[in-house]
Amino acid sequence: MFRRTFLMLGAAIALASCGGSATAPQITATGRWLGAVSGRNVTLELNLSQAGNTVSGSGIFNTPAYGPVPLSISGQFTSGTLTLIMASNIYQPVTLDGTVLPTDIVGSLTGDSFTGTTVTLTRQ
Repeated sequence: MFRRTFLMLGAAIALASCGGSATAPQITATGRWLGAVSGRNVTLELNLSQAGNTVSGSGIFNTPAYGPVPLSISGQFTSGTLTLIMASNIYQPVTLDGTVLPTDIVGSLTGDSFTGTTVTLTRQ
């Protein structure tokens, strides 16, 4: 009996110490993100706000042809996966599909002249 009680107590302590989810930081898309588009002379700045699963914000595509191009951004963030639609007055809408990590967004761009082009953005 003593042995079983001791084992159950040990198991309970081990399970309690494994939880961690209550103190783990919640990853959100909210913030200022900067990065470069792979293989292009293009930088991207995003200023995002998240409410529930909905993401909105503004940004800038900085391109050699047009300079800084303002963006209007809307999208969704669910279970670490981010989908954004970025619209401007110059380009056709561009979609960013990616994964949000604590300090980075890693994904790809499609639309306008982008066909799965890799982009990495870093939280500022």
